[in-house]
Amino acid sequence: AEKHGIQLLHIFENEWNDKKDIWKSVILTKLGKNIKIPARKCKVAPVEFKMAKSFCEENHLQGHTPFYKAYGLQYDGELISVITIGKARYSSADYEILRFCNKMGISVVGGFSKLFANLEETGTFVSYANRRWSNGNLYEQSGFTKKNISLPCYYYIKSGRLYHRSFFMKHKLKEKLSFFDETMSEVENMYANNYRRIWDCGNIVYLKERS
Repeated sequence: AEKHGIQLLHIFENEWNDKKDIWKSVILTKLGKNIKIPARKCKVAPVEFKMAKSFCEENHLQGHTPFYKAYGLQYDGELISVITIGKARYSSADYEILRFCNKMGISVVGGFSKLFANLEETGTFVSYANRRWSNGNLYEQSGFTKKNISLPCYYYIKSGRLYHRSFFMKHKLKEKLSFFDETMSEVENMYANNYRRIWDCGNIVYLKERS
């Protein structure tokens, strides 16, 4: 699809059940149908932890993940965009951009670039474009370098709830599952407990240096 200029959106069933409004906003953004606000008309300001966490939970498909600092864009006194950063988790970079999202129904034109340009931190930044809904344009337009594309990662799903595979590493299974057989693999044990696997599409890894 990518080779033919087509972007596919991969929607997990639990997300459509639990985060339908966020997905609808993503779709409208892709179609250019959201309200557009130029970043030049917005004010950059630090965002306190509870407010940034709540904003990500309400507006990002992946919700909140722990961070140490957040910045936002305000328009007419209203918070409409947030970026959160922390120490890099999976690379040798100095920092990781953990979350970036706009308020549902709004597209801030140039918002990511403006927030990144106004960060106080300097050093190497890494971030990951989730290929289920992103083709990485946001990063490439902001001068990030594409390093590689990671392989798809699997999750477990049961009764409509999704779990990251790290939650069910084999050494943890004896304490988590009602049935566990040491001679069986992680996947075999999970299937025996009525869990099933689902894969994402991998991530595009991006890097950029700020001096």
